[in-house]
Amino acid sequence: LFDLILVDAPCSGEGMMRKDPHAGDQWDPALVVQCASVQASILAHAWAALRPGGILIYSTCTWELSENEQQVARLIANGAEVLEIPLVPEWGIERSEREGGMGYRFYPHRVRGEGFFLAMLRKPGTISAEAAQRIERTEHQEVRPWLQDDPEQWISEHGDLLFALDVRWRTVVERMTKAMRILSPGIPVAERKGDAWRPHHALALNELLRSGHFPVIELSPDEALHYLRGNSLKGSNAHDVALASYQGHPLGWLQGAGTRWNNRWPVRWRIRMQPR
Repeated sequence: LFDLILVDAPCSGEGMMRKDPHAGDQWDPALVVQCASVQASILAHAWAALRPGGILIYSTCTWELSENEQQVARLIANGAEVLEIPLVPEWGIERSEREGGMGYRFYPHRVRGEGFFLAMLRKPGTISAEAAQRIERTEHQEVRPWLQDDPEQWISEHGDLLFALDVRWRTVVERMTKAMRILSPGIPVAERKGDAWRPHHALALNELLRSGHFPVIELSPDEALHYLRGNSLKGSNAHDVALASYQGHPLGWLQGAGTRWNNRWPVRWRIRMQPR
């Protein structure tokens, strides 16, 4: 599925001993064996998830051959092509070719940082570019006027939320959703309120929002702080949904209630400290 995977694997931590005394205290030969086993399992799953022609970057913060070059050698046996990384001698990075594997070692006395190992490998095959899909613009027509048209957005419904995503990524996200739990398949643009949809707070802060579709209420500094604390604002003939703004920057949504604007700023984001 994936074109690029980075595996920063749990390891025995030898490269961190200069920085962290705990790394030295916890080191043990049994830890090396345990880490090598875990790394092999992680890499097997990552390699299976990598698309033909894709690249896997593998790194640890140790010097152990069994956790580094030997892991790379196992992938080479499965057809991986090791990719060379152009180096500048002044960087102090050492190219390491041992145990049938190849990668790069970063020693803390030679580089500006702590120690680690890195290798980059390509899976056999060729990445085929998937043509962008155009979809019927029939679903959730009520929220489409809220969004910019370019690029075209695919709207998907998950529970009580609608998410917008560039249509080019629809196939990828649909495949990912079948394989794993996806927390946010795009930008949240609407949330269900009864039988209707209302704009989600994430949309107010995103450039997907179509300029001018919702009325804008420009706030003073005191009103903006009042809003961010979760308080309602005074209004006259306030109705429907409006966008609260400060100095041209959108803040969030207001809901009209006649003589006031009810605050829709998320509770968990509200300022709780009071000014001195």
